[in-house]
Amino acid sequence: MTYLTSSAGDRSAGVRAKILWAAADIAVMGALLLGSGVPDDAGAGFLVVHGENPLIIGSYLAFLGYISAGLFGTLRRTWRYVRYMHQPYVRLGLRLVAAGDAGGLVYVGYLGATALTSYFSLPTPPGTSTHAVTYLGLGCTTLILAGPTIGDSAGYQLYRYVIEIRDSLLVLESYTGKPFHDGMSPALRAQTVAQALHTFAATKRNTAAPGVSPASAGDVKPAATRDTTSGDPVLSPGLPAMKDELTHLTQLSRAFARL
Repeated sequence: MTYLTSSAGDRSAGVRAKILWAAADIAVMGALLLGSGVPDDAGAGFLVVHGENPLIIGSYLAFLGYISAGLFGTLRRTWRYVRYMHQPYVRLGLRLVAAGDAGGLVYVGYLGATALTSYFSLPTPPGTSTHAVTYLGLGCTTLILAGPTIGDSAGYQLYRYVIEIRDSLLVLESYTGKPFHDGMSPALRAQTVAQALHTFAATKRNTAAPGVSPASAGDVKPAATRDTTSGDPVLSPGLPAMKDELTHLTQLSRAFARL
């Protein structure tokens, strides 16, 4: 749903392949189940009825693989970003999501092992006849859904990050040979930033490099609107301007990651 409702330039790389993976597998498995001739009210478990059908078991394992890929991707990101979060409640939420993803991988692995042992007529893993696995799945789902609901006042933190990134872009602008402007695509701007970083690194290694001059104080334009009474940045995270800034920087980050 996020892929379908987001703009074309704000879509993560590889999402289309994952959607096709899931959609094709669900369609194939649905056709196989409908064509198996087994009524829906058979009263037996899924593996009891279809456990010896290699096509259905293969489709089932492919779908479990899709779920595992999603869980692993979320676990990797939450585990990576929790170190950079200073808000305690945001860190707690990320840890809950990570715990749910880790438990979900165990849950999906157990389902896959049960399917394989059933197909090869091997002893099933312990706990198959109990509800422990079901409770594990429900618990992991609860953690994954509860994690994003635990938040903090992260607006000021995001605002500060936006200002820092914008200021950095202004400094790098003097090393690009051409100014950044809003009409540049995220991919072109990311490529320009990469070139500026290379030039900046070369300048630091050799301060006598001709034709390169560091940014002067006059080149840096004000990056934030300040309240004339208190001197603090005027912050309204719900305003469209803040949303546009985050969308732009997100697109730039994704385009830079593809270089």
